Order: sequence, then structure tokens, then C-alpha cells
Amino acid sequence: EIEKGGVIERLENKIGATGWEGPFFRYLNGVIKDTRTGLMWACRDNGKNINWNESRKYCLNYRAGGYGDWRMPTMGELKRIYVSRKKSRHRITSLISMSGCCAWSAESRGAYENRPLASCFDFCSGNVSLGYQTESEGRRVLPVRGEK
Repeated sequence: EIEKGGVIERLENKIGATGWEGPFFRYLNGVIKDTRTGLMWACRDNGKNINWNESRKYCLNYRAGGYGDWRMPTMGELKRIYVSRKKSRHRITSLISMSGCCAWSAESRGAYENRPLASCFDFCSGNVSLGYQTESEGRRVLPVRGEK
């Protein structure tokens, strides 16, 4: 946990941080940094229903903060930003805006009845589910990138 007035706060403010919540910092360039993992997250999801293949394309073309190496998050990365004690509808830092309950993960999970499956994380309940990659209802994507 980062305390106000601490060394990390002063350092983050010098490099353009505009706010923080717990280990998350928001920057002027529209990205959120998780100081525990060093990962950078988009400040909002894609904003509408999206299937898994479209999610991959969305992340490949995402350019926030001047970075071109955005990707779909792993299930472990999505679970790591879930905040179970939060009382809001979406249990995620308030610095990240989610327009739907669920975010696709990068992992595909075989097929059922010859239809490819992928995993999805629900930020309302904290549950993991499998869905057909062609489904889009309630599904979003939240781009992530590793710090270089």
C-alpha cells in the first residue's frame, strides 16, 4: 500500500501521475500502472460487446500512452486486479472504467461441439467462465502491456 507523501508518491508525481488508488497509478497519457506487477492497463475497456477474436485485434491496434505493444491479459493478470472487498458493481480499481461485467482473457480453452472456447473474468462476482469465442454479449476487453 502506498502512503500519501511517501517516496513512491513523489516519484510518480514527477513522471506524470494524476492520481492513485492502492497500488494503482493513473498517468496523464491515459494508462494505469499496477506498482505490484509493473503492468500497465488501459484506463477503460473497449466500451461495447466484443467477441474473443475481435478482442485480440482490438488489443493489437490499441495505442494509448504512445505504446504499440498492448495485448490481451492472462486470466491470472485479470484476477490480480480484482478487488473483492470493493462495494461497487465492478470490483476493480476506480481508476479503470468497465462498461460491462466481464473481460476476455488471452487463454483459449479447447472446443465444445467444434466451437472454440475462451475464458472470461467477471469483475462483479470474481468468477471465471468459459464461453464460445464467437459470443460477445456482456464481454469486453481490457488491454494490458508489460513495463519495459
